[in-house]
Amino acid sequence: TVLANVSVAVNGVLAPIFVVAFANGQDQISFQVPFETITGRRAADIQVYDFGRLVAEVFVDSYTEDPGIFAYQKYGQLYAVALHGSDYKLITPDDPAFRGETIILYTTGLGPVDRFIPNGLGAPSNPLANTKSPFRVTVAGEDARLQFSGLAPGFVGLYQVNLRLPDDLPAGDLRMRILSEFADSQFVVLSVQ
Repeated sequence: TVLANVSVAVNGVLAPIFVVAFANGQDQISFQVPFETITGRRAADIQVYDFGRLVAEVFVDSYTEDPGIFAYQKYGQLYAVALHGSDYKLITPDDPAFRGETIILYTTGLGPVDRFIPNGLGAPSNPLANTKSPFRVTVAGEDARLQFSGLAPGFVGLYQVNLRLPDDLPAGDLRMRILSEFADSQFVVLSVQ
């Protein structure tokens, strides 16, 4: 909860911090929003402390779910951070997924899970921490078959979705997104062969 003498409180609860950095001319703090944070417009009071002194405060919206797919940029497009289910290698334009393949997609903002996970601790692998809400993942407008949706075992605050790609997908760089009852993710690209 303290890194490089910096701490972040969300509604008075100290948040686990992953990174404190100076990047592209700006200070950056990456932290996990505590699971118990209330939801609503301007419901999260975020306070930043440096050496115990309040240096910034902002009120932001807080949602039960706000799916996002981790992505990397290549060839001017945002590609999904997704792994082949067979060898756990990154799916890229040079190493695309196959139709009917099971892949692992890394995400954020999928909301509550079916077991208590203390803030800042890695998710368990047995039993898994499954998301409570149902999600859909579409690839080129088709629904993929979800096999798992929950916290990635061993990681803090990282979600993963294991899914089987439809057998009849076209080949190429296909648009993918997560759809939920409350919000939809951004579109990202998945290379399929």
